[in-house]
Amino acid sequence: MSTTYARIEARIPIEIQQIIKQAANLEGRTLTDFMIKALSEAAKQTIEENQMVKLSMADQQRFVEIMRSSNQPTVAMQEAMKLHEKMVQS
Repeated sequence: MSTTYARIEARIPIEIQQIIKQAANLEGRTLTDFMIKALSEAAKQTIEENQMVKLSMADQQRFVEIMRSSNQPTVAMQEAMKLHEKMVQS
């Protein structure tokens, strides 16, 4: 199975290129390998953070739906409210 490759080009200030080269040298990597690793990690982190926000929003919507549909608090919720009262009054 062969891998298909794509080319990415970017114009960057010389100072940034020098910093990237220095970091690549410190890790014993080529400039290309270093950039691929750094860009890949940054992209994955961005995607993960975005997905967490989406899940969080979905969880919030689900929470609101549950709260609106329930007339009476559950036993666990009643116990949690009692515990909260005790902690606040202490």
